[in-house]
Amino acid sequence: MDPIEIITQQSIQDALYWVKATFIFFTLLFMIGCAYLYATTGYLEDRFFRDFREFWTFKPKVDLDRIRRWKKINDRMKSGIDNEYKIALLEAMSMLEDFMFENLKGETFEEQLMEIRKNYPEFCERIEEGKNLKEQIIKDKAMIAKFEQIRDILNNIELFLRKAKYLPA
Repeated sequence: MDPIEIITQQSIQDALYWVKATFIFFTLLFMIGCAYLYATTGYLEDRFFRDFREFWTFKPKVDLDRIRRWKKINDRMKSGIDNEYKIALLEAMSMLEDFMFENLKGETFEEQLMEIRKNYPEFCERIEEGKNLKEQIIKDKAMIAKFEQIRDILNNIELFLRKAKYLPA
């Protein structure tokens, strides 16, 4: 007798009904448990999906985070609201300071700016202008910032960060 014929006999199928039902029940329970854990914890995101996403996008998570952060800055500039322009400048300067802290020698902004002046002198004037404008915004929250001035500073910072390979091209 063929093994398939033995397995498909009605008497064996009747005997295995509860075994099959139990396996189906526990399979569904396991799937629901996985979905619940995925929704409530960051374990799968941290251990699996981040690596999976990095592999398929050919970009490390750090680059994706920087791209997302810069996109958020650009969206603030497109908003048409004066306060959003100021926040965009503050965030861009924060991102620039992160780059300087991670990649340049020196303890203060001025020391790090001297390092930039050696390698990228064309960006220094706008970076200093951005720092001064940032300080003015922090001191006087009611200050009205010019859209064109902030846009020029942000474009300059973006070009610098791309040229320094901090933001992917």
